[in-house]
Amino acid sequence: MADGNSPNERWYSTAELAGRPGMPTSERGVRKAAANQGWKYIARKDQGGGKLFALSSLPQVTQVALAKPLLELPDHVRDVVEERALEERAAWETYRRSPESLRLAADRRAGVLRSVRALRRNGTSLMTARQLVAAAESADGHPISAATIARWESDVKGYPSAHWPALLIPRYTGRVSVADIEPEAWEIFKADYLRPEQPTMAACYNRLLRIAAQRGWTLPSLKTFQRRVKDLPNTVVVLKRQGADALSDIIPSQRRDKSSLHAMEMVNADGHKFDVFVRWPDGTIARPILLGVQDMYSGKLLAYRVASTESTQLVQLAFRDLVERYGIPRKVLLDNGRAFASKSNTGGTPNRFRFTVKEEDPKGLLVRLGCDVIWATPYHGQAKPIERAWRDLCETIAKSVDFSGAYTGNKPDAKPENYQSAAVDLDTFVSVLEREVTLHNARTGRRSAVARGRSFDQVFAESYAVSPIVKATGAQLADLLLSTKLRKLSSRDGSLTLFGNRYWSSEMVEFLGMQVHARFDPDHLDRPVQIYSVTGTWMVEAPLLSDTPVLSEEGAQQIARARRQLRHATRKMADAEIKLTVAQVAAMQPDAPQPDAPVSNVVAPFAMRRHAAVVPLQRTGTDDAPIEDDLSEIYAQMAANADRANSWNYDDEN
Repeated sequence: MADGNSPNERWYSTAELAGRPGMPTSERGVRKAAANQGWKYIARKDQGGGKLFALSSLPQVTQVALAKPLLELPDHVRDVVEERALEERAAWETYRRSPESLRLAADRRAGVLRSVRALRRNGTSLMTARQLVAAAESADGHPISAATIARWESDVKGYPSAHWPALLIPRYTGRVSVADIEPEAWEIFKADYLRPEQPTMAACYNRLLRIAAQRGWTLPSLKTFQRRVKDLPNTVVVLKRQGADALSDIIPSQRRDKSSLHAMEMVNADGHKFDVFVRWPDGTIARPILLGVQDMYSGKLLAYRVASTESTQLVQLAFRDLVERYGIPRKVLLDNGRAFASKSNTGGTPNRFRFTVKEEDPKGLLVRLGCDVIWATPYHGQAKPIERAWRDLCETIAKSVDFSGAYTGNKPDAKPENYQSAAVDLDTFVSVLEREVTLHNARTGRRSAVARGRSFDQVFAESYAVSPIVKATGAQLADLLLSTKLRKLSSRDGSLTLFGNRYWSSEMVEFLGMQVHARFDPDHLDRPVQIYSVTGTWMVEAPLLSDTPVLSEEGAQQIARARRQLRHATRKMADAEIKLTVAQVAAMQPDAPQPDAPVSNVVAPFAMRRHAAVVPLQRTGTDDAPIEDDLSEIYAQMAANADRANSWNYDDEN
């Protein structure tokens, strides 16, 4: 801040500078230029405050324009003119900030002086003119004296009549005498009163009386302290007694214009725990979490999922429903809860509130989809428009007649008389939720700037029909299925068994017995399962293979039809793959080559081996003799032949 006592410096308010050469046309623009360029200033000491900027710190063009009317005047005259200019500005600031009743009184006083001046111009003496005008004013119910008029004339002497109302503003403000308070006692009182426990002034005063008795102070009444507290800045009182959040509430909340958006350009998501006891399939009783995604433009609740706890998986499944039904949003407004800010969802976003941001982090799901992630202010519900929808649904769902006895109350000290007397099944809760969300989106009479009495459904449908919407591919939708199981495909037909269900497609016969990752929607097991390799490569989509009744002819026909189609397609594939017949391949086989006869270069002499004559076996007995006798005779002859053969040797070559 500059020194305000510089003898040759001149100071100007934003109102005086606006529109001058080299200056913006508005006071706001002047303040912005002053902040950007660092102009010297002093704080105004009159009512209303503000800043006065030094002429020497202004742009040169502005300095010349402001100083030019005073350049030809003598120094003492120029000083008087500048002093009066400052007084006029201060007087008009006081006039502007004064109550309406005081401004009317100042205008009436200026009118009185103008009447006196008019009589003087007509030749009436000064005293007579004052008396005549005073009598007329008294007759109108505003009694004044000639002496009062004389005092007013003294207040505006030397000033143009245009400035009279500002100079004649009544200066009285009621009681002006204030009892003295011991400075240390006042500091003790402020320290006691300005604390988060918010004690009453009377309690603080009573404690101060005990201290004053020990120190010999004489304190004024409690009323005096109450008046002094009113002189404290209200922002300081709110901050110290109510906290920073209450201080923020003093500033008006933003009202955002959504007319510049279109459907699916921006969505916001949040979770809400309903005040209803729900019985889950495993028998536990707990309050359900609803995770919803809302269109920012129309206010329509586009997708939601229900679970017992808020999790990363729940967020991804809700966004899968959104992307599958309506497309990929351009921008996503999220809070900093762990489920939303997890790396699986928002990894790669440089300004996450949670977890350490590392350059090597894998891209989260929303980042891979190409969405710009915007973070709402933590612990500030007004930053998320979906909070307004939760307030509506709390009335229509949590307090629904379908849930009588299951309502928990919205806070510990607001439990209903029938608290914990019932719990609703999950299916019942979901059915009521679907009904109420549908009615919430379809209800007409919405008062937003884009709705103009229409429903969220109507606003969304109108914009959605003419807006550029990015649709997701099958691979992107498959990427949104988080739940994964490691399974082995059947070695017989390639089918996948999951939770007792079978999933199969004809392409799976190429992967018999293979270990795979099955990604699926746990809330919709009737939907196809995405099959990935263990390395993360997508392989095939497998629809549900439904069981058929024993006597169902249609089921048997479907299986037979599928088999015929498979055989037909396989034959076509085989025909496309095999270009030659077996006969053609056989005809291409060459004849077997004939080997060359070997040539012998060494010849050995041939020697005949002589063998003993073998006596033929003869039966010597009669036909009537027993067969055993014949066998004995045969064995004897065979032995004799063997002896003869052994008695011969090869001849010597010599």
